[in-house]
Amino acid sequence: MSRFLETGLSLTEDKKLIPKVWMRNLWLWLFANLVAMYFLGSEKDLLSGSIKSFYTHWAQMKPNDKIQVEVWHRMKQAQSPFW
Repeated sequence: MSRFLETGLSLTEDKKLIPKVWMRNLWLWLFANLVAMYFLGSEKDLLSGSIKSFYTHWAQMKPNDKIQVEVWHRMKQAQSPFW
């Protein structure tokens, strides 16, 4: 998916359909991390085990943070599927 977005942005910038984005790679990296952190906190089952492990250590979560993520995950699963 990241290559698809990068290629799409490069093509649209080259054809001048969108203006050049300043520090595009940084913004893409930040957005990807934001999405991954959202998934870690609320949609944990969408991430693979290795990515969950990486972000847990990368974010340097304390034991209480890990418990809170687990509680949020269980609360999200208990909600109705239409939410």
